[in-house]
Amino acid sequence: MRSGQRITAAVAGIALCCPVALGAKEQSAKEIAHVRQVAAAFGDCVVKRSAPVARAVILGNLHDGQIQKSAYRLIDGNCLVKANDGMGAMMKFTGDLFRYTMAQALVRMDYPVERAFDFSNATPLLHLTPDTVSPELAGGTSRKAKKAVQNSAKEQMISALSKYGECVSRQAPGDVHAVLLSPLNSRQEYDAFGKLAEPLGVCLSEGQLKFSREVLRGVLALNFYRLAGAPAGAQVATLKVTH
Repeated sequence: MRSGQRITAAVAGIALCCPVALGAKEQSAKEIAHVRQVAAAFGDCVVKRSAPVARAVILGNLHDGQIQKSAYRLIDGNCLVKANDGMGAMMKFTGDLFRYTMAQALVRMDYPVERAFDFSNATPLLHLTPDTVSPELAGGTSRKAKKAVQNSAKEQMISALSKYGECVSRQAPGDVHAVLLSPLNSRQEYDAFGKLAEPLGVCLSEGQLKFSREVLRGVLALNFYRLAGAPAGAQVATLKVTH
């Protein structure tokens, strides 16, 4: 994934791909709900200002390092301040959480009303290919070796989650859409996830995955939007991307 830089904006701080998860410390349900609301408001603000760029990032499957270089305008500190009721804030987007946030906002903007979707004939999506750890680093104890192993494990999880999100979105696109349109932290969200129980189980054909509700919602949004594509007439920016 190759994205280890920390990004800070003027008043607000936004960090992509840090070693600790968003809300990694023990948080109360109230704190988690607040973080989810701030992240959603941030995403809505960014997408409202820069929808063509956000669409290009999600549909182009750009990773964090590419976003920092080619779509930096999405890392909008002013939107984070606005989302946090005008107060300064520091938010860390680990793993794929930044893209999850953008994808959820795009679904709310571009597909705001429930309707039928059919992804059965959609082209299979490409997912992140994790970096391979060289044999000399795999069993090493140096900081470089440990970081390489850690990054590879993180990328493997991101890739597995993304494939899982594609599977569920193909199995039940309408129910996934209902989840993505449900208000955060609501009974509607809880009930919508309940209707996805069967496809969520079916797509866990190999082993188990552990994730929070927010990560699951983001995984579904990312792959649902990539399968649905931008709606007719919606602008998609052309970005200069380095791989």
